[in-house]
Amino acid sequence: MTPELEDPSDFMIPCTVGSFEFGKSLCDLGASTNLMPYLVLKTLWIGQPIPTSMRLQMADRSMKRSLGVIEDVLVLVDKFILLANFVIQDCEGDYEVTIILGIPLLATGKDLCVVEA
Repeated sequence: MTPELEDPSDFMIPCTVGSFEFGKSLCDLGASTNLMPYLVLKTLWIGQPIPTSMRLQMADRSMKRSLGVIEDVLVLVDKFILLANFVIQDCEGDYEVTIILGIPLLATGKDLCVVEA
């Protein structure tokens, strides 16, 4: 009988955007977008978000309107540089977990980690 594996639905990895190092970025296999709080965007100085009418359903089932999208952001994970788009949310960020990396970035960097089901 094959041993049952834990559900790796989310895990933490370090990454760098610009000159800012994120010690704990949440990789969420259930997230369909990469998320960044507006305060982090202001700190990074990587441009203004492109306005969008996108609404996101949060974990508590509330709906939040995004401030826009930042496209083509270079994200350094280990020795790999990946291109990512981030949806910008006007919300309070967790000081330990400041950005959320979803399936789009993880699919781009699929050779970085192997997640078995």
